[in-house]
Amino acid sequence: MYINYRKWQNIKGLLFIYLYAKLTKPTLFFSGLSSCLLSKLLTNIFNIMPNNKQFFLRVKVLDRMLRKTEGSDIHEMLDAVNSYLSERGFPLVKTKGTLLNDMDEISNGYHVNIESLRGCPDGRRIKYRYEDVSFSLFNNHLSVRHIREIRRALSILNSFKGLPQFDWIDEMYSRFDVALEQDGSKVVQFEESCRRLGMEHFPTLFYSIRDHKAVSVTYGRFGHPERTLSLFPYYLKQFSRRWYLVAKSPNHMDGLCTFSLDRIKSVRVDDKVKYIPIGQDIDTFYSDVYGITRQDNGSPVTIRFYVSKKDLPYLLTCPIHKSQTVLKMNDGGAILSIHVIPNTELLMRFLSFGDGLVVLTDISLRHEIIRKIRKMLKMYDSLK
Repeated sequence: MYINYRKWQNIKGLLFIYLYAKLTKPTLFFSGLSSCLLSKLLTNIFNIMPNNKQFFLRVKVLDRMLRKTEGSDIHEMLDAVNSYLSERGFPLVKTKGTLLNDMDEISNGYHVNIESLRGCPDGRRIKYRYEDVSFSLFNNHLSVRHIREIRRALSILNSFKGLPQFDWIDEMYSRFDVALEQDGSKVVQFEESCRRLGMEHFPTLFYSIRDHKAVSVTYGRFGHPERTLSLFPYYLKQFSRRWYLVAKSPNHMDGLCTFSLDRIKSVRVDDKVKYIPIGQDIDTFYSDVYGITRQDNGSPVTIRFYVSKKDLPYLLTCPIHKSQTVLKMNDGGAILSIHVIPNTELLMRFLSFGDGLVVLTDISLRHEIIRKIRKMLKMYDSLK
């Protein structure tokens, strides 16, 4: 992909301003740069043409064919394109007109001349090539470091990929997937949300947060009847493959509540209710919590736990919490500590290590883990 230095600076600046706002100031992110504006800016930067991946795959093949000195006729192009699409599971092109239109898009979109050669042996076939056969749409003038920086920035946006009204991200990813592809193989896979239940409500909640609008939400907790709530939405947070809405209720303004999007049945903006701002910093609210749940009256405690030698590298390279500290190390493992408010998410994370982790203190958390293990053991014993 050819991007000159000035254009690269624009890309880099735009993406990192956007990501800085999202990662460091969530409230600024939701109230400032809209997805529509970002989409238009990126569209201008990349000169994006038709927004589907099949088009970009066809263009990749056509670009290769048009670089041949002797040129390529439309039948050769059609065979090459269909072979490439077939290998990747895409529908085949059935008409020559599709490829002729693609070449028009290439010529107009990239301001490159494509010439017709009529000197073929049979006198009838027309061959096509670039006027300058050294030209390519995919000449990669970005360094490996620059490409890595773009991919790192785009990976943040991947959370929104596939959501309603965020289809511009699919378009942008298609552009990069083809432009930076080396051998057609997939090299990155991101974890997806659970079945995407409730994600159709994401745009409404997103713009309600940005525009400071109250919402009416029909919510059904697992094992409980549905109920309709009036809420002031403040934040959208992802944890363990699920998206959550962080909000306050007019009837309970002292604390924040969390609502899993996969349990939200309907959402509508409620202009009759006056929006009340959050009144606290959301980052500070979650600073002493692992996961999504924070008890209103909970206080942080120091939790000490032993980690086996086998599991220690995983926790040293990816700490459970930013407060994690190594207290003591020996040949058999290590004793670590974190300073957080205990919750269900933390308990389940500790249990996920099996016999590779033992909670030493907090005592109440250790007793809760023991109770869970005994219950599990009883269930497994019943299978004998």
